[in-house]
Amino acid sequence: MTCKMHDLMHDLAESVAGRESRILDSNSNTSEVDEICRHITIDFQIFPSFKGRKSETIWNLIISNCRCLRVLELDHLNLDIVPRSVHKLKHLRYLDLSWNTDLQILPKSICNLLNLQVLKLYNCLQLKELPEKIEKLVNLTHLSCLGCYRLTRMPRGIGKLTSLQKLSLFVVDKRGSRAAAAAAADLRELGGLNNLRGMLWISNLGLVKNAKEEFRAANLKEKKHLESLGLEWGDTTDDEEKSLEDLQPHPNLKRLRLIGWRGNDKIPSWLSLLTNLEYLCIEDSPHLGERCQKDIGEDWHKIAHIPRILVNGVGASYPFHLFTFTTIYRVFYSQHLNIAYLFSIFRILCKTYSRALEYFKNIYSEKRW
Repeated sequence: MTCKMHDLMHDLAESVAGRESRILDSNSNTSEVDEICRHITIDFQIFPSFKGRKSETIWNLIISNCRCLRVLELDHLNLDIVPRSVHKLKHLRYLDLSWNTDLQILPKSICNLLNLQVLKLYNCLQLKELPEKIEKLVNLTHLSCLGCYRLTRMPRGIGKLTSLQKLSLFVVDKRGSRAAAAAAADLRELGGLNNLRGMLWISNLGLVKNAKEEFRAANLKEKKHLESLGLEWGDTTDDEEKSLEDLQPHPNLKRLRLIGWRGNDKIPSWLSLLTNLEYLCIEDSPHLGERCQKDIGEDWHKIAHIPRILVNGVGASYPFHLFTFTTIYRVFYSQHLNIAYLFSIFRILCKTYSRALEYFKNIYSEKRW
């Protein structure tokens, strides 16, 4: 959705904001930016006027001239670095680096932005890890990193950020080495983050070692503000000892996705307690999917009350597979491309195409009568 502001209103807004707010676009002069400026938004169309490396040019402009910045929006700019000198923006409250798909690391010095409240990293597809010492960001309320599919872990100490209200993604450590484990957060760090709201996606659950202890320590049932929860197990087959019963969420939950669970367990008993649940998705989970088949599965009667259900790509209201773009997207941007999983996607898409054609052909024939 877009909207247009009348020129007079635009001029009035600029007049009220004075020199404290600037939008740098193709019609702007970079000399307009100075230390008084508090809010900057940079339009990618300004890039042709920059010479040399774009990332360095932008950061030099900002850090040299705008030490009093509160809000900085640098999304969709194809930045590939964040300099160590970023810590000089000590008044910064809001930093948006979303959709910079070449950005791979963040400097440790970003943790010296002690006033930072919002850090947005949506779809930084190449980002591999968040900086250590993240617990120093004591005022952080929003850490948005959904779509950062190459993240290998969460930094140890993230559980100390008790003001966090949004943590869209939590990645269980993929590497498993002792050195990596020493710097990586485990699920126990979620235990005290009970102000989280909106959506939380937890990936690589299949790699958790002390599953029963860590699952319970994550304390999902106390996170009453969460509306959506995604539990993704990853490419593992050893899920027998990792019971779904130990991942009980709060009854306020509205949307739940269980992805890639390979165990033989049945539907968890707590599912009947989720009286506000509007949507349930069980994906890439063969045994659980079989138990939850519409009308004939052993556990179907336990979930039939949920308005929207999707089981291994089959919707309860549709006779053909529904497959989300985000699932395919995850495969191609994952760190380790799983060929078997890729072929399973291909098979589902083939079935989708043929069944959908037949379905709509029948509907069309009925309407002709």
